[in-house]
Amino acid sequence: KHFFNDFVDTMFTRSAPQLASLYWSMLSYLVDSLIQEPQSKHSEISVKKSNDACRCMPYILSIISASLKLNKELKMSVNEEKFKSSIRTIFSRLGALMETDNTAFIISKSFAMRSFPDFCDIIATVFSSNESAQLILNFLNSMKKDPGIASAQSSKSTRQNRIRLYRGLVDTQYFMCEDNRRLVLPFFLNDIKELMRDNRDMADLIQIIVNIFFVMMSSSSSFSHALIVFKDFLIPLLNFSK
Repeated sequence: KHFFNDFVDTMFTRSAPQLASLYWSMLSYLVDSLIQEPQSKHSEISVKKSNDACRCMPYILSIISASLKLNKELKMSVNEEKFKSSIRTIFSRLGALMETDNTAFIISKSFAMRSFPDFCDIIATVFSSNESAQLILNFLNSMKKDPGIASAQSSKSTRQNRIRLYRGLVDTQYFMCEDNRRLVLPFFLNDIKELMRDNRDMADLIQIIVNIFFVMMSSSSSFSHALIVFKDFLIPLLNFSK
């Protein structure tokens, strides 16, 4: 992925203005490939097409991000209505994917969750804070309804994907924006608190809290007021630092 990102950075320059609209083809591919109702029965071809789209999502999102960036540099326009419609469709289908117990899509769930933080920075380019927060929270609520959480066979990997997702979200430019963070942080912290209840993966979870602390310290208009959100994590932080 690192080498691919370097390749993308090299290709998406002002000398290739045609790539500034490539984001639309990539969004259309995801809309066409992701299955609308994964709980229903589908052909092997449709399942493979959807799984392949999820597997390739990290690369697709890199291209979309680079294309939108070039589009902005060249002061070209984005059809906001079509863009928003495509994103809403994609998010709806990813949410449905999270909630299915169809074993054909287990690997797809993992790829979708790993890629989700990249989506947050993409939607922030067009959606308002309220609109983007609603999309993100809808997906996260679907993630918590994943039947894999209660499955002895897949609960560990599902849990690790949740932790990885939050770690990635905290590192996004989306989360750096105080207006965005204010809307999604309560959900983040409640879910992290829930993950801490059984005292597993504490090093990873505490590190997410620490990362949130430093993000807020660097980008909050009133850091002393913002500190109140950490009141429920003081004891875990103190215990872990011993």
